[in-house]
Amino acid sequence: MYSTKLIVPFLKQFHPDLVVQQPGTISASWPLAFFLHSFRGIRDRGLEQAVNLTDGLDGLAIGCTVIAAGALTVLTYVSGHATFAT
Repeated sequence: MYSTKLIVPFLKQFHPDLVVQQPGTISASWPLAFFLHSFRGIRDRGLEQAVNLTDGLDGLAIGCTVIAAGALTVLTYVSGHATFAT
């Protein structure tokens, strides 16, 4: 069984449930799913445009991508490492 709780790095006690419960039904998650799907589409378009603006015609967007990927790698490692995460 999959969990529907959101895990937020660095906030150990904050675990909101992503399923919207309505009285009389088992679960009604479509409003949240619609919101998340719409948000993901808007986010993807924004990222696409940001890369296009950064890249221009010279192909230098890879430098920004490497820096961002490195920062996310460090954050992922720190939040998953038992010594640093506690």
